[in-house]
Amino acid sequence: MPSPAEWARADVIAALALMVSVLAFIASAISSVVSWRSYLAGIAARTPKLRVLFEPFENSDEWWIANFDIWNRSEHMLRFDSIRIEWPPGVVFSDWLGGYSGQGDSGGPMHYTLPDEVLSGSTARKLTQIEDDELDLEFNPQTTGAHFAALIFRTPRWRLSRNVTFRIDMIELGEVPKRVTFRVAAPFPTKKSTKPRF
Repeated sequence: MPSPAEWARADVIAALALMVSVLAFIASAISSVVSWRSYLAGIAARTPKLRVLFEPFENSDEWWIANFDIWNRSEHMLRFDSIRIEWPPGVVFSDWLGGYSGQGDSGGPMHYTLPDEVLSGSTARKLTQIEDDELDLEFNPQTTGAHFAALIFRTPRWRLSRNVTFRIDMIELGEVPKRVTFRVAAPFPTKKSTKPRF
């Protein structure tokens, strides 16, 4: 029959073995979390990024310019497919793509004039073309931002949201092309919150 000393030694050995197992499990869990976070950070670093900035028209309180910039940080070329206004209701694009004019003092901001064609033209919540020509709009992989589009849109007199949210669909031209969707939002424009760029 084992003596009390042998029992105690067996308990100590079992406790140490359990502690080593617990520490190994904790180290494994921490390593898995660090690996997972590194993986997510790597994906985020390669995910294309969009930004939108609003500018006012000098002669309108309803119509605005939405300037879109893109950073294609992925490994593949992106081809534009469509852009739509997701929120709020009542915000619409002008399908006038002919541009607009502006002028500014030397060193001062530009002041843009709303084209008459916008007032007489039609509107849409979704555009599949953002330039006059019919060529495909494609973006090469790059680490710096590039101007993507300057679109004219109208806001209603009433306001249901703090932000205007856009959804952009593109085709990623990898080995197997796939559709990718981006959402970008900016504060609802007002004359006080927007200003022309220099």
